[in-house]
Amino acid sequence: MKRGFLISLLVLLLMVPLYSAGDFSISFTGNYLSPSDDDYKKTYGSGVFYPELKLGYEIAGNFSLWAGFGILSAKGNTPILEAEAKSSQKLMSFGVGYNGDFSRKLGYKVELGAVYFSYKEEAMEVEVTGSAFGFRADAGIIFNITGTFFAELTVGYISAGDTVTLEGEDEDIKFGGVKGGIGLGIRF
Repeated sequence: MKRGFLISLLVLLLMVPLYSAGDFSISFTGNYLSPSDDDYKKTYGSGVFYPELKLGYEIAGNFSLWAGFGILSAKGNTPILEAEAKSSQKLMSFGVGYNGDFSRKLGYKVELGAVYFSYKEEAMEVEVTGSAFGFRADAGIIFNITGTFFAELTVGYISAGDTVTLEGEDEDIKFGGVKGGIGLGIRF
């Protein structure tokens, strides 16, 4: 149900430019995430890189709708037993944004939205999978290279949580954290 809703929303966002004369954009951003979960940091390190593809559509004035998809994967070792561990997360997000201009070449954006994490973690022959909903907030500086191409620097915060049962005990896990990114994009 959740997956179907997100896929439908993404398809709608992709189809909007076909039926209107609005401002459509596609950007690719390389992000560095500082995880908010202490156990995750102990296993995989204090920061991980993840790429994200984002689609945007200006709906009215400076307001826009956007949808994004990112993939995060990391390898590490468990803290005590030093066993190999692997983590993968898929982030699907959507929301609203506001874009403004400081000048013709320099602008800014502020975005708020929801995020859906699909995750899988493997360590010591145990596999944990699941999903969680959360929120995200981003802000960025936009450099207009030409009327069509742009570069951006972004900062943001992503947060979601879930509870998993390991060996009969419930354990709370957190996803996301503080992130920063550098991206390139194109407007249609």
